[in-house]
Amino acid sequence: MLKVKISQNTPSPLQISLECAPGELHALVGPSGSGKTTVLRTIAGLNAPSRGKIECNGEVCFEANDLGSKVWQLSPAERACGFLFQQYALFPHLNALGNVTIPLQNSALKKSERNAISMDLLDRMGIANLAERMPNQLSGGQQQRVALARALARQPKILLLDEPFSAIDAPTCQGLYKTLAELRTDLNIPILLVTHDLRETDLLADRITVIDQSISLQTAAPQTLFQKPRNSRVAELVGISNMFHGVFDAGRLSWDGCEKVFNVADKGKIPPKTRVA
Repeated sequence: MLKVKISQNTPSPLQISLECAPGELHALVGPSGSGKTTVLRTIAGLNAPSRGKIECNGEVCFEANDLGSKVWQLSPAERACGFLFQQYALFPHLNALGNVTIPLQNSALKKSERNAISMDLLDRMGIANLAERMPNQLSGGQQQRVALARALARQPKILLLDEPFSAIDAPTCQGLYKTLAELRTDLNIPILLVTHDLRETDLLADRITVIDQSISLQTAAPQTLFQKPRNSRVAELVGISNMFHGVFDAGRLSWDGCEKVFNVADKGKIPPKTRVA
């Protein structure tokens, strides 16, 4: 289980709370600049917040108290996070096989063993026949598969995916969706996915956290989130258009010339298909 509860006031505000179980795919959605990638980088150890705690499978990766003092902080290498960057970040001077073996360079494995592991991962990605190709000889979807194989080479405890499908065409996406679904079953580790595509989250995610201005607003299963957003801002961010400005006063709700009177039995209910901003 991955547990994240972090916050800071400077240099930019941050207030995030989420959990992700092994085998679960948890999507982070929100507008550009909302802090989604910052959350992934913080979990990976590339950023350090002022306060909070990050824990994976009972191991504390980061902890800082309310005074901003670091109680415990593992380095990025010690956290064993597989990170698939938005632009893939492949080394242009290495072929596909060489890129996948990079995370294994400092291990005790022999070169032949490192190559065997890397070839097996490329085979799982369906591109073992492209092992000798350079990045500039690969399509966008092929580059992404190489980057995903590299992220898995370390046998990560957490898989972090930063908009992995944003730069590839729809048919290629379908194949990668299938690959990701198979990996979820095989790996049984927490997977965090940053995306702007709500259709994608509905298709892939077990749960979604909506982030705005570096604050987590709501976490829920896709169906729950789309049907019962916590407030008008969440509704807006997940594309719900049937919102109306209304006034609720003493058991009486009025909006756009309409009116609804609530009795005791109706307490807490809102008319179907209506959101009150």
